[in-house]
Amino acid sequence: MAELDLAHRRSSETSIINTQAVIENNRHKEVLRGQNYAMAATVISFAATITATIFGFEKIAMAVGTSTVIGLVTAFVAGRK
Repeated sequence: MAELDLAHRRSSETSIINTQAVIENNRHKEVLRGQNYAMAATVISFAATITATIFGFEKIAMAVGTSTVIGLVTAFVAGRK
């Protein structure tokens, strides 16, 4: 009887550990995907800033660049909590 209980406990713990590993792996993929999207959005925003500056729209370039930097800082500060 004790052997059966021990075997059941081991199989339950193994199942829980495997499930936790899958959940952590999925979370890691989600974080990586979010970082990739953030990088793409940042590059596009800075490209828009440079393009606006080249074509003489300095105030628009300042607004886009500033909002991008503020958004990035906010995301990283909020992400640490």
